[in-house]
Amino acid sequence: MIYHIIEKSDHDVLTASGFCHPASLDREGFIHCSGSESDVLAVANRFYRGSDIRVLLIDETRLGGKLKWEKPTHDDFTNLFPHVYGELDAESIRGVGCFDMDRNGVFIGIEKVRQAGGNN
Repeated sequence: MIYHIIEKSDHDVLTASGFCHPASLDREGFIHCSGSESDVLAVANRFYRGSDIRVLLIDETRLGGKLKWEKPTHDDFTNLFPHVYGELDAESIRGVGCFDMDRNGVFIGIEKVRQAGGNN
């Protein structure tokens, strides 16, 4: 399982269209993902604090040749991160979760995970 952070508004588009095509795909040529829950929490806290975000749980076995594990562009992340070179479709998305926060607004976990195709 790999993870991709999306804004709530992007989640609404995904729900309506069945595809995830974030701006990074056009801007950088790939979709940024994280390879573990701890990595996605670190990314959320570094780049998305104060945002209304969701996390997609993606079955990497359904991505075929679109998935590459690469060095991150930020030096404080040392492990490889999964990058998806193409849109995500509903078949590859196994669930959608919300982030759990502590009283200081720090993301500490993923909650309310629902299976793809359900209501949120």
